[in-house]
Amino acid sequence: MMYCIEKFTKIMNIFGLSMTLSILIAAYNNRLEPLVCSLLEQAKNARIDCEILIHENGEDPEIERSNRSLGDIPGVSIDFRRAAPNRASSRNWLAERARGAYLLFIDGDSFPPSEQFISNYVRNFREDAVVIGGTAYRAEKPEPDRLLRWVYGRRREVKSAAARNQNPYRAFSSFNFVLPSALKSVARFDESIQGYGHEDTMLGYSLKHRCIRVVHIDNPLYHDGIDPSGLFLEKSLEAVHNLKTLIDQGRIDEDVSLFRWMKRIETSGLRGLYLALWTALRMPIARSLCGARPSLIAFDFLRLGHLISLRKQSGAKMNSEPGKRPY
Repeated sequence: MMYCIEKFTKIMNIFGLSMTLSILIAAYNNRLEPLVCSLLEQAKNARIDCEILIHENGEDPEIERSNRSLGDIPGVSIDFRRAAPNRASSRNWLAERARGAYLLFIDGDSFPPSEQFISNYVRNFREDAVVIGGTAYRAEKPEPDRLLRWVYGRRREVKSAAARNQNPYRAFSSFNFVLPSALKSVARFDESIQGYGHEDTMLGYSLKHRCIRVVHIDNPLYHDGIDPSGLFLEKSLEAVHNLKTLIDQGRIDEDVSLFRWMKRIETSGLRGLYLALWTALRMPIARSLCGARPSLIAFDFLRLGHLISLRKQSGAKMNSEPGKRPY
C-alpha cells in the first residue's frame, strides 16, 4: 500500500503537481483533539502534505477553551462562529479557504476506525469525481435514552460501497467525502436551507444535474455524536419542515423515500385517514421512540404524518403534483 502511495506522489511531483490535502471539519460542540491528532499522524505516515481547517459552530465555553489550543499546531486553523451561521454555509466557508488539491469534508463528531483512513482515500483520489467513504457506528450500545439515533444510524446509514454505488447520488452524505479542488466552485451546499436536514440531499441532486460523478468506497468514519432520542426526534421533524419547503419549490423527486410515501398517500385519497391515525398516536409513539426499544417503522410513521400535516396546513391539494426541478 505504501509503495502505491509513494508511486502516486512521485508521479504528481514529476508533473509539477503537489499532493496536498485540506481536511475540513465542520464541528458543533465537539472535543476535537483526538480526531485532529489521529488525522495528522495518518497524513504524516502517508507522506501527504495536509492542512486542517475547522469551523466550530457551537457555543459551549468549556469545549471552546479545549479546542482553541488546536490553532497552535502547525497546519491547523480553527475558527469559532465567524460568518457561517448554518451547516451549509459552514462547509462552504471552509471550502473557500482550503488550499489543497483535494478537500476532505468530515464532521466533528467522527473518528477513523482504521489507521489507513487517509491512505485509503489517497489511493482513490479522482480529479473528476466526488468520493464518499461511508459511515460506521460502534458496536457497543449507548445509554437507553440515546438508542433511537444509534438504531437509526446502524440500520439506515451503514451501507457497503457496493450497495451505495447502485444509486450513488441518492446515497450522498456530507459526513465523510473527498472533493477535488477543481470542482469546489460548482459543488457547493445550498445555504438557503436553514436548520437541520437535506443540505446533503440537495448537493447530491446538484452533482447529478451537473453530471459530476459520485463514487462510493469502503472507507468509513465512526459517527460518535449520538444525540439523545428526544433531541434526534426534534431534529428529524425539523428536517421534515425543510423537506416540505423543498417539495413546495419543486426540488424533490422520488429518490427521497418520505416524498414517495407522501405522494402515494395523497394521491390515493387516504390523507384524512392517515392524519386521523397520526393525530391519535403521535404522542404515545414519540414517547416509545425515546424508550429502550425504538421502532423505525413508528419513526417513519411519525415523520410521514408530520409531513402530510404540514402540507395540509399550507393548503396543498391531495392531487397536486410538485414541480420537476430537483436541483
